[in-house]
Amino acid sequence: MSPFSALLGAIAAATQATSLLAPESAPPVSLPAPPGRIGYLTGGELAARCRESSIDAVAQCFSYLAAVHDSVRAYEAWLSIREFCIPAAIAQSDLRDILVRYVDEVPGAATGQAASVAIRAMKQAYPCPSASPTPETRSPAMPGVPF
Repeated sequence: MSPFSALLGAIAAATQATSLLAPESAPPVSLPAPPGRIGYLTGGELAARCRESSIDAVAQCFSYLAAVHDSVRAYEAWLSIREFCIPAAIAQSDLRDILVRYVDEVPGAATGQAASVAIRAMKQAYPCPSASPTPETRSPAMPGVPF
């Protein structure tokens, strides 16, 4: 299994686990991804959930972003690279705000795959020093995947 597949699997697991915590009236997260889509949520769908104030929406938003953050950290350790340099003591609400602002400001982010959009938002908000290699300098982009 590639590191990218492991990242998407961890995010899917976090999304599914969050749906188990939601009240019975909340619709479950549908698995697998709809045909023709990569991933379970778009950046716009995740941002919409992150804007909501219900307990289940906040839990899903924070869980998804924490899963992305932690999965990228594992990916970084495996490949000895850095994607972003977020302070260790960052609040999940700050990650939420970064994602929502990015989706609002970057054309195409709302239709991109949610995990990729979240990673790009974190990279933009907390870039690493230029000496750190990034996947763009180590491997070609995935064809057909804008985010």
